[in-house]
Amino acid sequence: MKQITYILSTLLISLAFSSCQLEPDFPVPGFDNTDLEWEIRRDTVPTIFEMGIFMTVPNGIETIEVKDAITNDHIDYITGYEGKQEVKMIYPLDLTPISTDVDTVLNFTFRAVDKRGAGFNRSVRLHVYKTSRPELVDLEGGKQVNINVPVYAPRGRVTCGAVPIKSIEYRFNDEQRFYFEPPADTLIYDYDLATDVGLKNMENGGDTGLFEIIITDDRDWVYTEQINLTFVDYVIVPSKVSFTSKEWIIETDEFNRIIKMQTTASTGDTDQLDISYHDNGYVEHINSSYTTPSVIYMHSSTYVFDELNRYKEIRKTTYRIDTADDSKYNESEVIVANEFVYDANGFLKSYVAVDRSLRMERDDFYKDHFGTGQPLFTVYLNGRSAREAKQIALLTFKPVRNPIHINFYMPITDAVSGFGTILSYCLSEYIIDRYHPSPEYFASGGVREDSGYGYRWLSIRTNEETGLVENFTKHQIRYESESLDPYDLHYD
Repeated sequence: MKQITYILSTLLISLAFSSCQLEPDFPVPGFDNTDLEWEIRRDTVPTIFEMGIFMTVPNGIETIEVKDAITNDHIDYITGYEGKQEVKMIYPLDLTPISTDVDTVLNFTFRAVDKRGAGFNRSVRLHVYKTSRPELVDLEGGKQVNINVPVYAPRGRVTCGAVPIKSIEYRFNDEQRFYFEPPADTLIYDYDLATDVGLKNMENGGDTGLFEIIITDDRDWVYTEQINLTFVDYVIVPSKVSFTSKEWIIETDEFNRIIKMQTTASTGDTDQLDISYHDNGYVEHINSSYTTPSVIYMHSSTYVFDELNRYKEIRKTTYRIDTADDSKYNESEVIVANEFVYDANGFLKSYVAVDRSLRMERDDFYKDHFGTGQPLFTVYLNGRSAREAKQIALLTFKPVRNPIHINFYMPITDAVSGFGTILSYCLSEYIIDRYHPSPEYFASGGVREDSGYGYRWLSIRTNEETGLVENFTKHQIRYESESLDPYDLHYD
């Protein structure tokens, strides 16, 4: 019996071995994965670009077809490689039909079939950049800009493509106001505009002027961007602000001050801010209510002033209202801030954040940002984190009045936390340009200065006809990843 079992086992192994020997050989063909994306510029490749890909086809190439990777349409056949097994396929692409004035992205699929009928694909991408020339990319604010101080802050990116920048010049009403040229031993191809420029004879409502940004490259090619500036001594408040899925309706009083902001969710729940002002013109009370069918959540802040109309104390009250019988419960009242200390000129030196048991003392609460003799509150105190230093940012501003500004004596955000994201953009008189992390931000530990964490800035877009701000977008970098939050402003 053992002998029979041995014979059968041997026979089965022999049959299996014979089957393997008779199995036809179908080696897998394919493209090399190294070169799948190229970037070229029309300056250096004006007519023909040769795309090359290595191929391994053990059974020999039969055909190679070129197709549009987006539409899958046939474009061409590549010949001359029939029967080849290992070869670098070259496809000469004619660039002459492609515009030299815009950047273009081309997507191709190479479809190859070997002698045994096995097909295989490889998709590739080609970025064709336009001919190098001086230009200004992403000019912020547009070409018709209203300003509220005699300063213009051009923001955008200068580029000359593959040609170095020779010079950048600002002129206002044909007078040079700024000039930059790279050091003799340095080649610069891109430059971010970040210099504010003071303007003469732009101090009265209705004053206008022509601002020019003149860019020259090393070939002496010149590009000029012209911006029409108008000085306005008023602010138009939008009737609503929309962002993501929310739309805030805004109401103003006879003095053009915001007194109410309201948004309603798809569920019917309502968020509302009600604002009242002291006789000195500053906010005295701000009430936030979040209304659901069963409960109203209330959050109220009161600003108490001294005899010189400066902050003396800030109080906060929270409670809930049962909509069934209007009963109030879970009420609490706390002092948020007190012991305000001012210098001889009336500017804040320190105060006690009571709910944090912390004295906030700084020498840089105020700065004459525009050089007009009117210091602005430039410290942003964000959130309620125990790691206090991380929450401090130093602000710079655009020379454009904030159309959704609410006139707090000082924008101390401790007192308004809980009112929602929209209010953080209402605190400054001028639109914020950048949030600069303070030295304490990094010294607090846990955040590397080179990580880019927490950097935030705002960009604006103005209406080309009216100059009104119709959009501002918050840009934020967290661990080298940028997020955008756009807010649209609508006017009646």
